[in-house]
Formats: sequence, C-alpha cells, structure tokens
Amino acid sequence: MQTLHKVFRLLRPSQQLKTGAVVLGALASGNVDSVDAASRVALLSLLWILLSSSVYIFNDISDLESDRLHLTKARRPLASGQVSLGFAYRTLTVLLLINLLAFPLMGSGAAFCALIYLLLNIAYSTKLKSFAVIDIMIVSSGFVLRGLSGVLIVDATPSLWFILLSLFGSLLLVSGKRLAQHNENVNSISNSLIKISKYSKSYLQQLQTISSSGLVISYVMMTQEKTITSEIQKVILELTIIPFISSILYINYYQDSQNNEDVTELLLSKRPLLYSGALWLVLFSLTLVNWSN
Repeated sequence: MQTLHKVFRLLRPSQQLKTGAVVLGALASGNVDSVDAASRVALLSLLWILLSSSVYIFNDISDLESDRLHLTKARRPLASGQVSLGFAYRTLTVLLLINLLAFPLMGSGAAFCALIYLLLNIAYSTKLKSFAVIDIMIVSSGFVLRGLSGVLIVDATPSLWFILLSLFGSLLLVSGKRLAQHNENVNSISNSLIKISKYSKSYLQQLQTISSSGLVISYVMMTQEKTITSEIQKVILELTIIPFISSILYINYYQDSQNNEDVTELLLSKRPLLYSGALWLVLFSLTLVNWSN
C-alpha cells in the first residue's frame, strides 16, 4: 500500500486533467459513435496518463537539485525525500516499458504522437527549457499531440481549426502559468526562476492576448465547419460559444488577479469557471446527438 501511495504521488494526479484533450479531440471529430470507439478513447487516455507521468518523473529527476531550493517544488515527493531516487528510476522504467509495448497497438497515428511527445520532453528536460519561446512551444505541443491522437484513434481526419484551437488553448494556459510564476514572490534561486526571467510581464500578457484571440477565432471557425444534421444542432453548437468565451475570460481573470499557475486547481476551486466549463461541456455534448431522428 505504501508503495502504491509513492507511485501515486509521483504521477502528479492533479496534472492529469490535461489528458482530457484526448477525449475532446475524439468528441470534436464526431466519430465516437460506438462502444468500440469509446473504449479505444478510454484506453488511449489511460496510456497518455502513464506517458505524461513518466515525463513528469524524468523532469523531477533532472531538476532534483533545483527543486530542492524552490519554495513550492521542494514539497514534491522526490525533492522532499519522501521518495528515493532509485524508486523514481524504477517507476520510470516500468512506465516507459508499458508505453513502448502498448502505444503501437493503438495505431500508427497515436503511437507517432506519443513518440514525438516523449522525444520533445526529453529534449526539453535536458536542454531546451533554457531557450526562450522554444520552451513554451514544447510545453504547448503536449496539448496539441494529445488532442491530435484523440482524433486519429477514432479514424477521423484532424481539422486545421481544431489543431489551431489546441495550439492557442495550450499557449493560453502556458502563458498564464508563466505569468503567475513571474508575479510570484519567490526568494530562492532555481532553474524555474531562471527560465521565467527570460520573459517580461508585458511579453507574457501580449502572449495571453494573442492566445485568447486565436482561441476564440479557432473555436468559432471550428463550429462553422462542423457537420450538422439539424437546425437544433446548429443552434446548440452556436450557443456553446458563450460559455466557451466565458471560460477563457475566467481563466485570464483568475490567473492574473490571484497569480494561480495551476489551471486544474482553478477549475476545481472557482465555481464560476467550473460552472461555465460544465455548461459548455453539456451543450457541446448535445451537439453530438442526431436530432433529425
């Protein structure tokens, strides 16, 4: 039981909400129309949780010394000494083996997305995190690759607007996180702070503005190209734009006013954001129903 608890802590469960991009990608394609398709999406989501967890562990190992000097990251299992370095290496090895064996069974498209994600994050943790802009693009690519694999797993063709939607959405979250970290009054020196120092507050605010605008435009365009079967479906799809924009506004507001870098925590703790996100999900789910029958 204690071993399972250690593994659970290493997997960063609070960060696994990002795996929802797989489900959203599959749903947006409109091809989740059978139990088999839903099962493949569920299995792919589980594999992404294991893959991203292996990346988190690798990153924690790479940043071990700097994390120990950070006020908040020092509480992570590995940096705090709750989990030994040897245990982290063993867990990482098991997770990588599972993914290397299982992802090829999900099809070449999903396997390719996973491979690119793994290679980019290894390069990020070892070297590329020190390069301005490149580090933001690599972190953002994780969301895009998750969503793209969700589209491919149900044998759908990815839409350009969906890819742009994923990119701008991830850039919004990453820039918001960087801005919150930038505003945080941290008195220790770490790789994290060195990385943040590359970006001025005004640059991050501009990136948030660009990302928010691109996200709204991409979503609206995606709704216009989506196949519809009835007038009711069209109306509901257009109504989803309202809670979608509300969610973006709330994310920007909370990250700016409360310097909260964790969107998962915001989603679970801020009711207005939770309600607007839930409303969007309900409405969008209704667009998947064939109202012409």
